[in-house]
Amino acid sequence: HPCVLTHFESFKAAVEGKRLAVFLDYDGTLTPIVSNPDDAIMSQEASMRNVVQAVARAFPTAIISGRGREKVEAFVQLKELFYAGSHGMDIAGPRVSSEPRQLGPNNQFCNPAAHFRPLIDDIFEQLQRRLKDVPGSSVEHNIFCVSAHFRNCPGEAWQDVISTVEDVVSQHEDLRMTRGRKVVEIRPKVDWHKGTALSHLVEALGLSQQPDVVAIYVGDDHTDEDAFRTLEETRQGFGILVSTRPKPTRARFTVRDPSCVQTFLSGIVEWAKSGSNG
Repeated sequence: HPCVLTHFESFKAAVEGKRLAVFLDYDGTLTPIVSNPDDAIMSQEASMRNVVQAVARAFPTAIISGRGREKVEAFVQLKELFYAGSHGMDIAGPRVSSEPRQLGPNNQFCNPAAHFRPLIDDIFEQLQRRLKDVPGSSVEHNIFCVSAHFRNCPGEAWQDVISTVEDVVSQHEDLRMTRGRKVVEIRPKVDWHKGTALSHLVEALGLSQQPDVVAIYVGDDHTDEDAFRTLEETRQGFGILVSTRPKPTRARFTVRDPSCVQTFLSGIVEWAKSGSNG
């Protein structure tokens, strides 16, 4: 898969004369993967926040993350974006907008897993209790899913995390376990993932029936493959995988790391300023 930076002319050819919509993962895409998940704050020094803000002012832009929506909003601190947390199960629109949008309280318009919240609260407490003696492990409440991190577990301790999560999930037929980068997650069994969230946002933005719109999704984890696949199957756009090594993906392009993502995003802002985006 070609690097989008070295093949930027190919990227421009694919979107020439079109209107772009931009969808971004957070961890590992806009910020490097860090040992402590609570430290994954977007770097002000590296000006990633300024670049993302410029992108949001040029194109409809959303962040779709496995984390809780309010936590991602607190990390990013930009009012111009759509935010989809819990792998897209909790979506809210921009706090500042020149266009009227059909949004509910707190600009929230999508919450397909709301009735699972009490169960997810209970699962979070269970995992905190059962994993408290597993060294290096941490449990994160992402509102409509729970993440058990084992990035910092020594030796084989990570296996205890996985087996504990598997045991908890086995007791609830309406929950499922998914895996990410050094993390396992418990999610409701709802037909909803980053790809369905992306499609929902494209429709909510009024872009789904417009043939001149191209959506791009930039992400680094295998949960982002749902979004890549959705774009490919619906022919609404294409994905860009963030990865330092080659791996199977439904994305059309790749970039190495968040610093390259920043360079790419700066590039599409300049492209927009040149008047080439439809």
